[in-house]
Amino acid sequence: MFNPVKRSASKVPAVDEILNAHEAMKMEVALARKHASLGQNVQAAKRGKALTEPLKNGSRVLVRGRPYRSSPGRSKKLEPSWFGAFKVLEHLPDTDNYKVHLPPSMACQKPYFHVSSLKEYRQNHPDRFYSRRMDNAAPILSDNAEAWEAELILEYDRQNNRHEFQVHWKCYE
Repeated sequence: MFNPVKRSASKVPAVDEILNAHEAMKMEVALARKHASLGQNVQAAKRGKALTEPLKNGSRVLVRGRPYRSSPGRSKKLEPSWFGAFKVLEHLPDTDNYKVHLPPSMACQKPYFHVSSLKEYRQNHPDRFYSRRMDNAAPILSDNAEAWEAELILEYDRQNNRHEFQVHWKCYE
């Protein structure tokens, strides 16, 4: 920012004043740059929390969603940032990549993700967030295959060429 100035003995006091002011400004700028850099490092550390220990096989993770999936008819900025939860199949420690079991709808994606695009999945506590709980009816076993039976269709709607139903499920206990 400031060009380096060679210092030599001067007999003019005004020149010494200018050079001293130049050095003081240079030191102030360097201190401000260090302070800004420290602030940026603190903020980056908040976002990029590294895993303290590797994820275990069978644990569930969320995948950062934007580069991997898009829904037709939905604005990209309104899409969720994380998709999942997916099961971890394998950990490659030399590259810090994880192999994840993806559903058939994401079959075109490669199942390997770097640790920076994953985060551990934590399920909602059912007592604290009871409105988020999705209770499914118990399945009916027919021909050794699970199936559910709807008792009543409460509401029907069509949005973005997709059929949406609000269903009351039969309860089997």
